[in-house]
Amino acid sequence: MIGIVTSFDVRTGQRAIATFGTCAMTSGEGLGELISALRSLASDFAEYPRSELFAPPLENLLRQTARDTENPFSADAEWILSHCDEEF
Repeated sequence: MIGIVTSFDVRTGQRAIATFGTCAMTSGEGLGELISALRSLASDFAEYPRSELFAPPLENLLRQTARDTENPFSADAEWILSHCDEEF
């Protein structure tokens, strides 16, 4: 099946978060890679980020990034948050 790799459905963002989430927590480049992967999933498969995939530390990072208008990833972090469920 397209999108199924080692028990992750890459179209859900679970694989992207598993791959880039830790890097996103430690560097801007990692956050950029995570954002790029999630944007690609939305563009290619019409699959948007889901709140249950984000651990609280990553959620907090996204919220902090979205609030920091000086951060080059601010708008992207807001985009991710806007597509998540209201569970946050």
